[in-house]
Amino acid sequence: MSTGIILYKSKTGTTKKYAQLLADELDYTLVETSENSLQNILDYDHIILCGGVYNSEIYGLMMFERYSRLLSNKKVAVLAVGASSNNEMIITYLKEHNLTRELSPIPLFYARGAWIEQMINTKDKLRSLFYRQSPYREDPIELNTQLNQTETTPTNRFNWFNPEYLQPLISYMKETA
Repeated sequence: MSTGIILYKSKTGTTKKYAQLLADELDYTLVETSENSLQNILDYDHIILCGGVYNSEIYGLMMFERYSRLLSNKKVAVLAVGASSNNEMIITYLKEHNLTRELSPIPLFYARGAWIEQMINTKDKLRSLFYRQSPYREDPIELNTQLNQTETTPTNRFNWFNPEYLQPLISYMKETA
């Protein structure tokens, strides 16, 4: 049996592609979070959650929040996949706003994904539009500069998928194996 499991939650398929690459490279079991149970997680020593970023929230992270006490003796990491550029400010912002309290020791890695407007549900489109235009948002960083220009593109599709984004996470998991 594999010593690791990769849980993923994906809306557009980009996070699933990254999760599959990680599973192949690390020889970990790959499971979509909606198909997973607590017992499946507890059987593994290494756990990676791959979740898309929507309006600064990491998709699928709620499961880690629920079971954080049970994960304390596991090697855990989070891969956030979003449309924003990959830089330290983004990673710091996402960590401060998503990995709070019991989750704060978990390392966060980031991979740039895709924005495919046709695959985003209406609720998330409206939240994103409101978020980008709201003068009340707490976000001091403009996380969606490319998305602000989507109204002028013919297909509203952006894809920044790049397997090289996974190298820091792969190295981290291999050094702790």
